[in-house]
Amino acid sequence: MTDNELLLAITQIMDKRLDPIKSELNKLNLTLENEIRPDIKLLAEIYLPAAKWSI
Repeated sequence: MTDNELLLAITQIMDKRLDPIKSELNKLNLTLENEIRPDIKLLAEIYLPAAKWSI
């Protein structure tokens, strides 16, 4: 087996092992974008005007 064939085999093994991790990261990213980010924006919209009044 040549070096290139070994590297290709290793790459394929790593891809198979990393696929579940990639899937979980994608789910986490979607949760951050769709659930957490809007809540943070809402908190900022409420908090910032109130903070300006207290200065």
